[in-house]
Amino acid sequence: MLLLLLCALASCSNDGDSGGGGETETEKISEKLVIVFHLPAGLGDNSYTDILAYGIHKAAFENNLLVYDVSPDDWDDAQVKIQKVFSSYRELIGAEENADIPVLFVFASESYLPVLESDEIAESIAASTEPFTYLLFESEETEVPYLSTVYMPLYGASYLAGTAAKTLLSAKENPRVISLLANDFMQPLIDALNGFSVGYGSSGSTSYIYNYFATTTEEVEEMRNATFVAESINGEADTTGFNSEDTAYKIAYNNSFNTFDLYFPICGGSIHGLLRYNREQGASSFYTVGMDSDMSAYSPQVPFSVVKHIDKAAEKCIAQWLAEGKIEHYQRLGLGEGYTELVVSEGYESLSAVVQEHLSEAIEKEHAYYEN
Repeated sequence: MLLLLLCALASCSNDGDSGGGGETETEKISEKLVIVFHLPAGLGDNSYTDILAYGIHKAAFENNLLVYDVSPDDWDDAQVKIQKVFSSYRELIGAEENADIPVLFVFASESYLPVLESDEIAESIAASTEPFTYLLFESEETEVPYLSTVYMPLYGASYLAGTAAKTLLSAKENPRVISLLANDFMQPLIDALNGFSVGYGSSGSTSYIYNYFATTTEEVEEMRNATFVAESINGEADTTGFNSEDTAYKIAYNNSFNTFDLYFPICGGSIHGLLRYNREQGASSFYTVGMDSDMSAYSPQVPFSVVKHIDKAAEKCIAQWLAEGKIEHYQRLGLGEGYTELVVSEGYESLSAVVQEHLSEAIEKEHAYYEN
């Protein structure tokens, strides 16, 4: 990993004109560097992680930046990789004249916060004199002075999804809805669930999240009789639940005998287990709400998608960094700011009117939700 970073830093000396001012190879290294710590095993999820990577690499291409992607195996590996990169940075830069290269560290999720707040890392950052900037996505404002955070609330867009789902299922008798969460401890997921349940209606509200790997016999019976269920899929093999495509597929298969009409998944790449089931069963299967990106291409059973423009948020932050040498300490970029939206799929255009009708209301409710 570290060797790859060294090669990336050195490769920029091959750019530009070799003639003229007699510059040495190391003197030509003047580009800025972005080091991105992604969600463990997240790259290739066709969802949040890939969209974030796309936005960062697009900004890098347009501004001649170097990018180094770090994709840990798990959270223990993430901590090891952070410590390695931090401790070895001076060695990787090499020549002293290159020590002032600005570096932006990007962390994809608030799950990195405990690592960044650990005594070892905090002391290392506090003692550092290098021109480093630290950016954490999916986190509300923190008291860590050196850490800029960006929070992209899904409450408003999910509220719109709830209103659209209510309209979509209005012709069904006693429709049943299930929200599949990656886990029950990350605030952005809870916010999305709350927004959807309020938009769907008071009859759909839920205050309890079951866990697929820990449900009791009594809870299974409760779920069978409920019209709105929330269930998390994190377990020992995938503690955050974002990479559990097979688990989501099994849930869809098992629930085929206990029919749900619509799935509202807030589970990252795990959603592809549901979409796979949709493709196999076709129009006889449930509806799946797309999440993070427009997922209508995966199945005609995707009526609309809650889209999070994490790529645009990354581009915005990098532009701030390039222009000012720093990033705002805290930014909330949601529905009202144009960084989230509900995209209606082709074939379901009749729902667009419902979305437009409730858009201003959703923006107001999102602002009120976070102010309170």
